[in-house]
Amino acid sequence: MQGQLTVRPVTRQDYEQWLPLWDGYNAFYGRSGETALPGDITAMTWSRFFDAYEPMHALVAESEGKLLGLVHYLYHRTTTAISPNCYLQDLFTTEASRGKGVGRALIEGVYERAQAAGSGRVPGSLDTIVGASSQGADCTALANLEENSPKDRCWLFCRIRPYVATSQNAVAPPLPNTTS
Repeated sequence: MQGQLTVRPVTRQDYEQWLPLWDGYNAFYGRSGETALPGDITAMTWSRFFDAYEPMHALVAESEGKLLGLVHYLYHRTTTAISPNCYLQDLFTTEASRGKGVGRALIEGVYERAQAAGSGRVPGSLDTIVGASSQGADCTALANLEENSPKDRCWLFCRIRPYVATSQNAVAPPLPNTTS
């Protein structure tokens, strides 16, 4: 990655470059070939990013006109707060861009948008986090964004730090002290 990295909302013109990233993300989870998602699910997922009534959003990382990664996130209501939560759903980077800050930049892009929307937390599934890390994304961070909340909610993001999962260490390492 030589050019400047830009994280931005996906546009309709990005489809041809987004689709291979989406397919790569799904292949990582065993959804390829005979087990691939039906085309109507991909089509509906894509259309939701452009529907003002849908709470689902997508950002892409771009350098020199080429998409290097994607992140999908959504807002949802909760019974424990007035503001919505922002849930990080999918994260994927190209193999060539892994370990170069692309995953980190995508997650930070979600954080920025969540804060602007008034969301107090950005949960993401542990599968998404560890999955992205095992693909080489330098983006894993597990804890709660709220400083005074319990630290046993390992499915919540907090600080971003490098970590690469392998078959030997598929469980995330201990959390850093996040109360400082």
